Amino acid sequence: MMKHRLRGLIVCACLLFAAVVASAQSSQSVAGQADVAPLKQSWRKFRHDISFAGFPPTPNNPFDIARPHIPDIITEYIYNATVRNAGARTIKAIGWDYVFVDPANGQEVGRHHFQNVVSIHPNKKSELEGYTSSPPSKIVTVEALQRNAKNPFAERVEITCLVYKDGSIWLASGADDSACQPQRRLRR
Repeated sequence: MMKHRLRGLIVCACLLFAAVVASAQSSQSVAGQADVAPLKQSWRKFRHDISFAGFPPTPNNPFDIARPHIPDIITEYIYNATVRNAGARTIKAIGWDYVFVDPANGQEVGRHHFQNVVSIHPNKKSELEGYTSSPPSKIVTVEALQRNAKNPFAERVEITCLVYKDGSIWLASGADDSACQPQRRLRR
């Protein structure tokens, strides 16, 4: 009799624990629209000169052996976005994509994913910045260049993940769960 009571008590405790864990996990995700409104975006190309100017190669320097394999100039692309927290909670991390679309056919031709650790209080703005060695797009149509050679793409910012100061997370619908993995570590 005592054995059955103990077993029943353990089963009840396990069920209660599972219910609490399931409830806690479901309260960590926030459904609906993102509480962030992208206001503007821009990108620029930046070239770093990493040459060893003033230091001619010497035959006995082991670092000069590897030098011919390193380019003297590295090109980097810097992507910026200004966003406003339109919600009631403070945001402490954000995942976002800078998206390029061919305006002639509406097809996406480039996407760059970034994460930023931020502190955006309700109704406040923040500047986001991401770096990559990838250009906006590796595809440019002739029609897009004829339309506007300097800026052949339509550009937009998409918010993919938000981590709030209270530990809850918002993930964009259709977004891959991995889009929020770096931010999930921050809620602890």
